[in-house]
Amino acid sequence: MNPTKINTAIFLEEALTAHHKFVLSMMADAVQESRVAADDSFSLNEKGTAGLLRLMEILCAIHTPAHPIVLEGKGTQLLADVVPQIYAYLTMHLLKGAEGLAIYVELQHMMAQLVQDAWYE
Repeated sequence: MNPTKINTAIFLEEALTAHHKFVLSMMADAVQESRVAADDSFSLNEKGTAGLLRLMEILCAIHTPAHPIVLEGKGTQLLADVVPQIYAYLTMHLLKGAEGLAIYVELQHMMAQLVQDAWYE
């Protein structure tokens, strides 16, 4: 066995794949919840506003010229626009590296809160 030819990144790759699948299932629920909240004219609380801003940062970070960013509305309407755009991007792309894993973990935490209505007044 030649240790220089062993792929030690296999564990990171496995973690990325596992988190990718898990986050996608959570985001599908969050897309629905955010649309219901927008339709029912819910208001974002302070945590929801911070979450929306962070999601917009994530959307800009994963943005590529082939996937233009389109943002419309404000408050829950904007949230209902941002979450599906991140979800759509992630259905087509696997994030890479330690930064990608960090984004998946953060999205997992945020989507759990969003689905539990912790972001609304």
